[in-house]
Amino acid sequence: MTTSSGSSWALRIRCDCPGDGAVAGRPLRHDDALRRWAQAAGLTVVAQASQNRPPIGRAMRDAFAGATKREHAVLVARAAERSRDRANGSGA
Repeated sequence: MTTSSGSSWALRIRCDCPGDGAVAGRPLRHDDALRRWAQAAGLTVVAQASQNRPPIGRAMRDAFAGATKREHAVLVARAAERSRDRANGSGA
């Protein structure tokens, strides 16, 4: 896969996060959690898009009272490949 900037590194993993959740009555931000998990696995978030969604069900409404619930699409790649391509001047 070649990116629009001409970079030759391919996105190795695509992870769709269906949306923020709730754990023990508190919001769980999937995009933040995925960023931490990716870093721990030697991956890096390359691109992300999010959109607001209404919380459905009482537990979600309670957990997100006064906060925005979002759905996400997140693309990650191996961090070493992205670093290598940036060093070669071909990274995004």
